[in-house]
Amino acid sequence: MKNIIIFTTFFIGLVLSSFLLAADGFVKLEFDLNKQGRAENIKVIETNLKEEFSKIAVQKVKENQFSAKIVNGKAIRQNKLIYTMQFVAEN
Repeated sequence: MKNIIIFTTFFIGLVLSSFLLAADGFVKLEFDLNKQGRAENIKVIETNLKEEFSKIAVQKVKENQFSAKIVNGKAIRQNKLIYTMQFVAEN
């Protein structure tokens, strides 16, 4: 059985380069989490935004430090985690 965790959706206010149009939407990612809490094998599995937003989402997940799952006092690898990043245009 695969261990799948759905992270709650959260909202991020990002200042995007001027070449991107302001847009509301999401990027859903799938990735593995190593024992150190770093994302690996990141894939975009669904989005309703332009490719530039997917690139930003992947980069932000790469930069993030997650908490590894602890089982019997030891950190374990987790596979096929789902993470939804919301983009909200600011007025």
